[in-house]
Amino acid sequence: MPSNQSNIQLLPYVEVNGVRTIGDEIVKDFFHQMMEEETQKIVFPEGKIKSETDFLSLMKSVQNVPVFVFSENRIAGVAWLNGFHEIHALCHFGVLAWARGQVALDAGRAVLDYWFSWADESDGPKLEMVIGMI
Repeated sequence: MPSNQSNIQLLPYVEVNGVRTIGDEIVKDFFHQMMEEETQKIVFPEGKIKSETDFLSLMKSVQNVPVFVFSENRIAGVAWLNGFHEIHALCHFGVLAWARGQVALDAGRAVLDYWFSWADESDGPKLEMVIGMI
């Protein structure tokens, strides 16, 4: 779902006809860059996600609903939801160092707009609240 904020584009990470919207190596490369920047220590403070393969498995888990964030045709970050309960879910995110600042702020707004645009069967909002730490 494209957004004009800082040239932000969102790409939900889903499988369509057996093919993921983003290739495994790109997802692994993103996490590798997070490790080089030590961002993964902030995003995953419990230390359970230790490798590119761990991260790929997390993103592919049916419990998670990830969306990758692009700016200027580069991956800037990722955000995902899990722990859905009635009208709320838990939210998580990580951005690369180059995207901190205005790009990250605009990305956050675009992701929240995207999540809150989801409608349920009665055309009402699917989510009324996301819970996360900044």
